[in-house]
Amino acid sequence: KLILYAAHCSGNLHPPTRKMIEQICQGSGLPDFQESLRFVCMLFPDDWVENNKRRIRGLFLKPMSSIPIDELRKQAQAIENWNGVCERLKEVTSPTLLTHGDADILPPPEESKNIARFIPDSQLEIIEGGGHGVIFQQPERFADIVFDFLKISI
Repeated sequence: KLILYAAHCSGNLHPPTRKMIEQICQGSGLPDFQESLRFVCMLFPDDWVENNKRRIRGLFLKPMSSIPIDELRKQAQAIENWNGVCERLKEVTSPTLLTHGDADILPPPEESKNIARFIPDSQLEIIEGGGHGVIFQQPERFADIVFDFLKISI
């Protein structure tokens, strides 16, 4: 079985905006922990960030502050330059689950909807209120979806 989370198959269908790419790789001059927090907050809806600042700091602050800004720039450049694999998705024959938060901005949920059209008999679950980090926002809901999928046709 195949599980895809917040996936996209082509940078050309719903590409990240230039502003978003710049936001990912722009060093703001803030101290490392604040810079890391700024980046992580892009992965969640604003209201969730506002209500979960302590949790975000606990989960992400130390690991994210150790990533050099140049590495973030390289990742953003790779995202921008990727040509995708949409044409190959019809070759997937494994039962496939696609999950995506409806508030994800990188990539938007339209990408998973598109992938579902390419993979025969795939299952798509859009999680309401979820950003790119929906597995941190709604871990129980996400786990239930995955476990239910894995139980089917074992």
